[in-house]
Amino acid sequence: MSNEKRGPLVMPATLEECASVMERLSFDCTNIRTQVEAAKANQRATGRYSDPMWFARATAALRWMSRDRQRLQEHMAKLRKASRAATETSRDKLLIEALRQHVSPEVFFRCVAEVTLQLPTYFVDSQPGGDA
Repeated sequence: MSNEKRGPLVMPATLEECASVMERLSFDCTNIRTQVEAAKANQRATGRYSDPMWFARATAALRWMSRDRQRLQEHMAKLRKASRAATETSRDKLLIEALRQHVSPEVFFRCVAEVTLQLPTYFVDSQPGGDA
């Protein structure tokens, strides 16, 4: 465990950066956990306790890093969800463009009208606690 003080974890903007930070946090947590377990094993073997201040700092650092990992995991889930939503929006736009090119304007606008009538029902049915 290094003596550097860490501030609050700044959430990265991309999934690749998040993965890199997650890897570093996992490595650091494993390193600290190994040191704490070694100190506990040494105490059981020799009966002497490790430095209480070090032990307190190490366990506190482990708790904070674990919290940072959890926050980072949640942030990564939000980034993945946003990425999927953007992909679906792009796909929908491309599908609409293809339909405009391959069907007559009357058929296209009839489909648009039908979907418009179904949208309120779709959103009501897809709400949590709904019938869907």
